[in-house]
Amino acid sequence: MIICSELIKILEAFAPLSLAESWDNCGLLIGDPKQQISCILVTLDVTMTVAQEAVQNGAQFIVSHHPVIFKAMSSIRTDTSNGALIHYLIQNNISVYAAHTNLDSAEGGLNDFVASQMGMSALSVLMPLPNDSNAGLGRIGDIQQPISVEALARNVKASLHAKNVRVIGELSKMVQKIAFVSGGGADYILQAKQKGADVYITGDTRHHHLLQAAQLDLVLIDAGHYDTEKQVRDLLQNFLSEKLSRQGVQVLQSNVERNLSITI
Repeated sequence: MIICSELIKILEAFAPLSLAESWDNCGLLIGDPKQQISCILVTLDVTMTVAQEAVQNGAQFIVSHHPVIFKAMSSIRTDTSNGALIHYLIQNNISVYAAHTNLDSAEGGLNDFVASQMGMSALSVLMPLPNDSNAGLGRIGDIQQPISVEALARNVKASLHAKNVRVIGELSKMVQKIAFVSGGGADYILQAKQKGADVYITGDTRHHHLLQAAQLDLVLIDAGHYDTEKQVRDLLQNFLSEKLSRQGVQVLQSNVERNLSITI
């Protein structure tokens, strides 16, 4: 058992709120800091099915990557989907904490975790913070040896367990230096090129991003927002299980949270 406020201290020692982007909404978004916690559910998103899963498993605390409350709300009404979700969470005494861009930027956080899964090494921060060169959005590093774009794309797809990836660039081109931003990092194509990357891996790219990458002669692999961030469940479960092993707190991954995009 652990008190909610003590659990928050553990989370924020790993991913301080000071690392979050100014537009973001991280931290304890729903709940009582004095609440006793014996079971935690980790997820990418908080949906009604995830909230119901938490109730079914006896979890009093959800740690999500994406904030359940993002923009300012003028009302909480149960005849709206988000209002009904928040009402359900409060009714069932479930606290919700969001570790979003602070966890992306943290040393050892989501970007480091996923980059390592893709076989990147000698990692450095793509966009380091002014006061901490070890923290910031994105990572850049090398893979073991030069590889064709096609082979790299297939490796990325396999390592992320993605249904598909989109590739912009010559498939036979040999590459080695990789830049990566989890989730929606399409706005950082220029930074990847300026740091000397051969390939930029991210999600949520649009047509003008593809044109920009082509003009810069930068290979772009769009592996999708969900598939570059779903690993947050493994990261948080591993981290919290290790930190809370002596307190006997159970840490579960959501089994119902899934990619809503269907490939046909």
